[in-house]
Amino acid sequence: MGVSVLVVGAAPRAGALLCAQLAALPVRTPLTIETMPDLAGLGHHPERTVVLAATLRVGDSTLLRLVDDPSLGVAALLSGTPGRHPVATQGSEVIALPAAVPDADFVGAVHLPAGVAAELAPVPSGDPLDGLLTLLVRSAAAGVPPVGIVSLDPLPGGRLDDGLDETVLDAAIATAEAAGVAERSGARPSDGFYSTFVLRRLSAGLTPWAVRHGVSATAVTLLAAVIGLGGAACFTIPGYAGLLLGAVLLQVCLVLDCVDGEVARITRTRSPFGAWLDSATDRIKEYAALAGLALAAAREGHQLWLVATAAMAVQTARHVQDQTFSKGVLASWQASLRDSRPLADRSGWQRPPGSAPARVGAGTVGSGGVWVRRVLQMPIAERWLVLSVAAVAGSPAAGVGAYLAQAVLAELWVTLGSVRRTRGGVASPSAGTRAWLAWLRDDGFVALGAPGGVAGWALAPLLTIAEGVLLCLAVQHWAPHWSGAAFGWFALVAWHRYDLGLRRASRTPRIVNALGLGWPGRSAVVLVAGACGVLPAALVAGIAWLAVVYVPESLRAGARIRIRSGVPA
Repeated sequence: MGVSVLVVGAAPRAGALLCAQLAALPVRTPLTIETMPDLAGLGHHPERTVVLAATLRVGDSTLLRLVDDPSLGVAALLSGTPGRHPVATQGSEVIALPAAVPDADFVGAVHLPAGVAAELAPVPSGDPLDGLLTLLVRSAAAGVPPVGIVSLDPLPGGRLDDGLDETVLDAAIATAEAAGVAERSGARPSDGFYSTFVLRRLSAGLTPWAVRHGVSATAVTLLAAVIGLGGAACFTIPGYAGLLLGAVLLQVCLVLDCVDGEVARITRTRSPFGAWLDSATDRIKEYAALAGLALAAAREGHQLWLVATAAMAVQTARHVQDQTFSKGVLASWQASLRDSRPLADRSGWQRPPGSAPARVGAGTVGSGGVWVRRVLQMPIAERWLVLSVAAVAGSPAAGVGAYLAQAVLAELWVTLGSVRRTRGGVASPSAGTRAWLAWLRDDGFVALGAPGGVAGWALAPLLTIAEGVLLCLAVQHWAPHWSGAAFGWFALVAWHRYDLGLRRASRTPRIVNALGLGWPGRSAVVLVAGACGVLPAALVAGIAWLAVVYVPESLRAGARIRIRSGVPA
């Protein structure tokens, strides 16, 4: 099925130019372009539909992101500079139009996945595009998905009827397209300091080359995985040269991790499989880097396997908490913020106290406090930088110790913020969210029920840390010479816990969770085996068992995601 593009508004000349620009785009899916004065016939389009203001003037790269990216959900094109169409945002969603205190400007383009347009109520009178976005935002209770954000920035563009000089705007668009600004602007609003100011500037020189030579995002992801694992292996080479080479390769890997996402965005090949593969390989590389440093430290007489295991447990808890709080509790709270007033109310929406807007548009804008807070959250780039610098400047033991220290600091910082937000009036999560929180606990064959109250998000990360600490204490007490096996055991547990959150749409089968015993069963095995004097054998058998239970099913799930995403083998 093709894509319908509706050019809406009473601007014949501007509309004709936009239609001609659309017809010349190098799209992979055929476009059916239609002009109409209003959106009275929107419900006759069950296919994927893109609605554009007739006066919209943007570059080809922006139009291609709207009409030729099948991964887009319901989304609106926004500029980070507030203008005549003021919107309010929260997280990655549009939550109100018009807004009394705007966060961004609605540029005049909406993407609707297949089936959405046919289910909408009539668009209210007035500006057709503004009316459509208002209808989408205020129809959340009717089952319309949240309205995501497609950022125009840093590219020029806008609506000609907003008082923009056509000649100046056309020249700015032509200059940006010729300079490849879209290809060199890969930063995301969620990027940390190191990614924004270092890695993205390095990737900006590689991404255009990869796009020109047809290198796929998946190929870049796999190359990054090989280089990252190579860096982890270099850590085990005796001498300073091995540490230095390993640290350098990890930084190269981080640059490529930026490139793969930028290539996917520019070539409009983002997919659930790409996200799964990128996340899965990130975890493998991170575990391998810790293992490499622990091996190097052991060669120097420092047994730090349990320190590495504890670090992995804290970092895994942080990933679980990202799911339970940010994508669970906060998502429910964010949904409650959406403007739900009657369509006839055209007054500016007032933001409730305690809610902060999204930062629409990528770039280096932000106060010092913003960047400090992002560094304290320790995203992956900062984590690997700390690990690498500590290992090179100090020793393998220093690298492992620094990683644990930053993981604990970041977890405490994020938890403090989560607790503050919880106490600040976040509503109790929905029944579906509570069931999701219970699923992330990984109870195994024990059915403990869904957590109640707004603090239910804390159980899964706390249990993750508790399981890791119990394992470390048990091994230290009963089998200290088998601490490397404890790392292998928890690496498989961490993989499974991360997999639980990553696959929210297609959950792991209950039989897999039951066979993996869950945190109660695994903890009981460790304690009983330790008390009976057979903990080493239990660790070896447990590693083999968890690998058989978790890894093949996870890989099969990845293959199914690839098939559903339409990614060639």
